[in-house]
Amino acid sequence: MLKPTLARWFALRHSHPLIWRLLPAIMALSLLIVLGCYLLVKTALSQDADVQQRSRMFIARTVEQVRNEVGLNIINYSKWGEAYKNLHLEVDKVWADEQRNVGDIPYELYGYNGVFVVNAQDRTVYTVIDGKAASVQAGDWLQGDLPTLLVAAREADRNDTSVVQAFRVDGVAALAAASAITPGWDPALQRTPGPASVMILVSVLSQDKLERLSETYGLPELTVSPRPLPGLQSMRLLDSDIHLNWTPPTPGMHLLGQTLPVFIAGVLALIGVLTVLVRHAMASARQLEAQFAEIRHLSQHDFLTGLPNRYQLDQFLTRHLQRDGLQRLAVLSLDLDGFKPINDALGHAAGDRVLQDVAQRLRDMTPAHGMMARFGGDEFIMVWPDAPGLPDIECLCAQIIDALRAPVELPTGNVRLGTSIGIALAPQHAGSALELLRMSDTALYQAKSAGRCTWRVYQMAMETGQKG
Repeated sequence: MLKPTLARWFALRHSHPLIWRLLPAIMALSLLIVLGCYLLVKTALSQDADVQQRSRMFIARTVEQVRNEVGLNIINYSKWGEAYKNLHLEVDKVWADEQRNVGDIPYELYGYNGVFVVNAQDRTVYTVIDGKAASVQAGDWLQGDLPTLLVAAREADRNDTSVVQAFRVDGVAALAAASAITPGWDPALQRTPGPASVMILVSVLSQDKLERLSETYGLPELTVSPRPLPGLQSMRLLDSDIHLNWTPPTPGMHLLGQTLPVFIAGVLALIGVLTVLVRHAMASARQLEAQFAEIRHLSQHDFLTGLPNRYQLDQFLTRHLQRDGLQRLAVLSLDLDGFKPINDALGHAAGDRVLQDVAQRLRDMTPAHGMMARFGGDEFIMVWPDAPGLPDIECLCAQIIDALRAPVELPTGNVRLGTSIGIALAPQHAGSALELLRMSDTALYQAKSAGRCTWRVYQMAMETGQKG
């Protein structure tokens, strides 16, 4: 008969490890999946941040390049002796418009929407709007701080440079380049005393112009607004209150949107496979656990009757005898009277049937918290912890004898049995399981010698009796 410790070891060795061995692999795989998702997202965000930083840098460089181009274009017009004679000393529109020295040329070649000449008294004396002559004052057409622009342009004249600032035209952002009109490098002309006239070139940043700018320099789509737009990146246009906005490029998130579904699909497929494997392992583990439970049961119970066997009886007795506060424990040894003739005459199958019937009757009569065990052959042991007085114990013995006198039904007919009972008490007679079993067996022998179908309580004098 297998011991419970052996069965427990067998169960732990072959059942639980099936689950516990999978657990580290599942945890490691879960960690790898989480780490993979984290790295994918982190890489995408890092790539987007890098691209967005470079986009901002490229846009800033593009704005600076446009600013330099506008500033250089106006230098070519304002630092010119002919322009000084025909636009500062006097305004010759024939020279400017009909001879196309200015006129529609800035609009046709460079896309400048406005050309203005402001004289020393800050009065607009020459105007071209979208390539056509007009009589509009620069201060009426441009929305912004025009006086500051004029002062800055005249101060920049000392270095032969220009000034570029952001304005609005009908609410649309525009770049205005201003430069003092001088003879430039013409040695034949001498500057007249007094403030210089100022030429202004204006480029309105319409949406079409911004789109062409984006296409030319490979930039995100640009828009302008009075304030930063939600969800967009922005920068101030030449330190003004006008903001240049664009949608932040997100190539990393775009790539993540393409790869993440594939990754998730792979993970889900893997989870599905793992789920099947784990379920199979769990089912196998449950099956093994059931088998091990059966092994444990068989190691502690009699195969024929299902009653506890000697091992469990010994454990039960030892546990209760070692318990603190034990008042009385009764051990009853029962031996069937008349069983051997039945077994010899009718065969072992009939004998087994009789033992099973007897075991069920004894099980039904076992006190609560007590135990009925098969000790071997036709011998049974009842243990009654916290048993009441001896009269109650003897009353139970009488009930057992009466119960076992009832006939046992067999296919070949009914048979009758009897039983003899020996009683030993703890701690009155002994304190160990081995001694109690020996003493109850001694009392059982005396009961059989007294004519069977009766009981005897162990007494020291029985030790000197002779067994027959």
